[in-house]
Amino acid sequence: MKSLKSIYRHLPSDFWIGLLVILALVVRIAWVLYTRYTLDDAFITFRYARQIALGNGFVYNLGERLDGTTSPLFALLLAVWAKITSNVVLGSKILDIVFGVSAIFLVWRTLKSLGRSQAEQISVIILLGLSSKLWLMENEGMELSLVLFLMAASWYAVVHKRFAWAGCLLGLLIWTRVDLFLWPILLVAITLFSDVRASLKIAGTAILTYLPWFVFATLYFGTPIPYTIIAKWVAYIQFNTAPLIDHFLIVVGYLSPFEILTSDKLDELFVGLTLLFAIFQVVRTWRDRRLVILICFVLLEIFRLTVTRLTFSDRYMVPALWATLILVGMGAGGLWDIIKAHQPIIGWFYTIALVLALFIGLQSALPLAVDVQLTQTDSYQDSLMKAGLWLRDNAPVGSRVELEPLGYVGYYSNLTMLDDVGLVTPAVVNLKRQQISGFSYFSYLKPDFLILHCDDALSMQGQLGGQDTGLATQYVRVEQVNPLNFDPNHPPAQEVLPGLARESCYEIWKIN
Repeated sequence: MKSLKSIYRHLPSDFWIGLLVILALVVRIAWVLYTRYTLDDAFITFRYARQIALGNGFVYNLGERLDGTTSPLFALLLAVWAKITSNVVLGSKILDIVFGVSAIFLVWRTLKSLGRSQAEQISVIILLGLSSKLWLMENEGMELSLVLFLMAASWYAVVHKRFAWAGCLLGLLIWTRVDLFLWPILLVAITLFSDVRASLKIAGTAILTYLPWFVFATLYFGTPIPYTIIAKWVAYIQFNTAPLIDHFLIVVGYLSPFEILTSDKLDELFVGLTLLFAIFQVVRTWRDRRLVILICFVLLEIFRLTVTRLTFSDRYMVPALWATLILVGMGAGGLWDIIKAHQPIIGWFYTIALVLALFIGLQSALPLAVDVQLTQTDSYQDSLMKAGLWLRDNAPVGSRVELEPLGYVGYYSNLTMLDDVGLVTPAVVNLKRQQISGFSYFSYLKPDFLILHCDDALSMQGQLGGQDTGLATQYVRVEQVNPLNFDPNHPPAQEVLPGLARESCYEIWKIN
C-alpha cells in the first residue's frame, strides 16, 4: 500500500484548492439552511419578479411604472424562475449560492492564469470562501452574489483576452447594479494601455449589451436611473451633515473578512491586519496592469462611497471588500512564499499565526449566525410576514398601506404599498424634501392602513415623550404582532440581540 505521504505527493497541484471551493459551497449551504435568512429588502425585488411573471409589467404597485428595485437583471432572472414555480425565495437562494461559489472558482482560475503561486491562490480562496461577511451578504436573497460573479467573470475574460465576452459581462453588471460603473471603466481603461482595439471592443460590447435596458427603462419608466437612487439620496444622504472623515472610517472599517460582534478591539485588529496585507500586496504588484484593476477599484470605491455618503448600508461596500480580500489573500500567500524560501522555521510560525487568526475569525460566525437566525424568526417570519398575511386576509381589495419595512408585508399582502423611505412612493420623497416628519406622513397620504412600530404608535399619540399627531382620532388599532412581548413602557434591559424585541413589535391601524 502507498503511504499517506506518497499519496499526498502524487495529488494534483489543484486538489486542495478544489476542496476549498467545495468547502465554500458547503459553508454557504449550511448558512442558508441554519439561518433561513432573507433580507426584508429582497422581497421588494421578489414582488417585481412576481408581477412580471404574472404579466402585470415591471411594476411594484399595479399601474405605477416606477423602478423601485436596485437590480433589474436579478428581478428578471427571478421572474423566469417565478414562471416555473411560485417559490421565488428558493430561486433566489439557489442563484445566490451558485453565483457566489462560481465567483470564487473564477477568481481562482484567473489567479492561476496570472501565474500567482499556489500559496497565494489558496489564501485568496480561503478568505473568499470563509469570510463571514460574504456568507451573510451573498445569501440575503439579493443581487450581490450575481454582482461578484459578473465582476469575477469579466476579469477572467479580460485576462484570457476574450474581449467580447468581457464587454457582454460588463454590460450585464450595469444591468444588475448601475452604481458599479467604476469596474467597467477601469477594465476598459487598463486594457487601453496595451490594446486599443481590444479596449474599444470591450466598451462597445458593454454598451450594446446594456442598451436594450437603457432604451426600455427610458421609454417605460421615463428614465434609465432607478428611482431607488433618488429615494435613498433624499432619505439618507441629502440632509446628512456628518463629516466626510466619518464616512471614510466606516468604509475602511468594513474592509475585513469577518463580522466581529463580540469585541470592538478584535474587529479593529482584523481591520489593521487586512490593511497591512493589502498594502504589502499593492507594493508587490502595482506594476502588473492585470492586478492593478483591483487596487484602483478599491481606492476609487472608497473615495466614491465616502464623498457620496453611501455608508448607510453594508451592501454598497461589499464589492470593495471583495477586491480587498483578493489583495489580502495574495499578500498573505506571497509573504509565506518569501519566508519559506529564506526562513523555513519562521514560516511554520507564520502559518500557525494565520491558521489561528482564521480560527478566531471563523468563531465570530457563530454568534453572527445566531443573531441572523433570531432576526429571521422573530422580526421577519413571526412579525412582518404575519402582518402581511393578516392584511391579505382582512384588508379589502385595493387597500393602500403605509409602512416603513416594505418587503415582507408588501409581498405577502399584495396590496398597494406606500413606503416611508419612498422607494415606490414619490409622494413620500416630496415630503422628505420638505423635511416633514415621518410621523406625519399619514396625514398627507391618507392610507387605508398604517403599520407602525409599537413604540412609535405610542409616540404619535403623545406618549413616551412624543407629540400627538392625531393618530387615534383618525385611525383605530386593529391588530398587533408582538412575538417577543415587547412593552414600550418597559423595554428589556438585556436581550440576546439588542433591539430585536422592539424591531419585532408592530401594530396595524385602520382608518376610521
